[in-house]
Amino acid sequence: MKIAGALASIMASVALTGTCVTDWSIDRDWCLSVSVDGRSRAFVVAPPPCIEVDNERYEGLPVFDPGKYECFRGRQFKGVYALGCSVKFALVPESVRIRDAKGVTLLQGVDYEIDGAWGLVGRLENGHIDASDSVVADYAYLQRRIDSVVLDERGTLVYRIGTPHVATPVPPETAACERRILNVYVDARTKRLTDDNVFPVLEASYPRQQTIDPYGNTVASRLIPKTFSKLRNGGKVRILAWGDSVTETLDYYLADKSKRWQEVFVSRLRPMFPMAEIELVTAGWDGHYSSDFLKAPPDSPKNFRRAVLDAKPDLVVSEFLNDFSCYQTADSMERTYGDAYLAQFEKKGIEWIILTPHYSRLEQMKFISQKGCDDDTRPYVSCLRDFARKHDIALADASKRWGRLWRQGIPYMTLLCNDINHPDPRGLAIFADALMEDVFTAPAETR
Repeated sequence: MKIAGALASIMASVALTGTCVTDWSIDRDWCLSVSVDGRSRAFVVAPPPCIEVDNERYEGLPVFDPGKYECFRGRQFKGVYALGCSVKFALVPESVRIRDAKGVTLLQGVDYEIDGAWGLVGRLENGHIDASDSVVADYAYLQRRIDSVVLDERGTLVYRIGTPHVATPVPPETAACERRILNVYVDARTKRLTDDNVFPVLEASYPRQQTIDPYGNTVASRLIPKTFSKLRNGGKVRILAWGDSVTETLDYYLADKSKRWQEVFVSRLRPMFPMAEIELVTAGWDGHYSSDFLKAPPDSPKNFRRAVLDAKPDLVVSEFLNDFSCYQTADSMERTYGDAYLAQFEKKGIEWIILTPHYSRLEQMKFISQKGCDDDTRPYVSCLRDFARKHDIALADASKRWGRLWRQGIPYMTLLCNDINHPDPRGLAIFADALMEDVFTAPAETR
């Protein structure tokens, strides 16, 4: 049975070059038909790659603990590991075979247990595996892949295979004379193609709003005037990035610190204000909320006064994904963001830019698809926007940019390197995009 793509009617009105328009449909389980301005081709899409692993050694398995948080109940199989976590559903559970160092097959439920969804394994206390024993595992896992339908320089529709990865696949490159028409995303849960697998490229990039010269009447000149004046006049400016793990980026998450959002932001700011001396300081706390800085003991390096206020920044740029579960109402946000943070910043003469958070796992966002997710429905985000507007605080809206990734043919989860909430370098750079475009080149009247 032929299944028409849900976005086909939308795509019929999307201009690519002049009158060039695109349509697509799914025929049978794995056949994709694409039509561009009268040119049509059908492509057979390959299922997600299945990787078989043999004789993988593990030393000292932990005890399997079903009481722990779902992705920490055991040790990740190496193939499904995703920077501190594992990729949910990537493991093929029925493929798992565990042997001891002598080659004797061990029994699931007796010697060891697995979490098939999260790709975890752990020993059982009354089994035949001791804490110091090594075991050998055979298993299979599924990778993700993003392929592209491309209109090449001859006007021919071609299908390009992307680079597979368990968490963060990369779409294939295109030449300057080629046009990416749509992307096809497959992962471990793809048993057949559906509308959710097809990502037409509706826009090449996030729509740029009106921008002006950074030395002009920008949001920065109006809402962070002291910092802006120092930047413009070649003064010394200290910027403090304040946040959670996305700001701190421990080494297991991001070894190259130059890829952190704050580093990328400052690296873009320096050529914009070449005479200024810009110093960057980071105060991040992995796995914590902003209010934990307030609760930290006075002698703790994470205490709000010591970590933030005593650093004497000219400008604080805050990022707190974790706060989405704390601040669901304007009143709750006002009590902490207003009465604690803003009051102290104003007392100390510190200016502030607030970053809205990136998107996280679908269940946390309460999304059913990575498409059509322009609107961030988390109450925390709308509270942040309202709070910034009420108090005339500069807001860099990264969330809006994540919400439009699907329009650029990008499933946003493929930018999360732990498959939960840690953006990879591409995702971290979106924060810098928001800071530059929403604050430093946006005209003041846009706020």
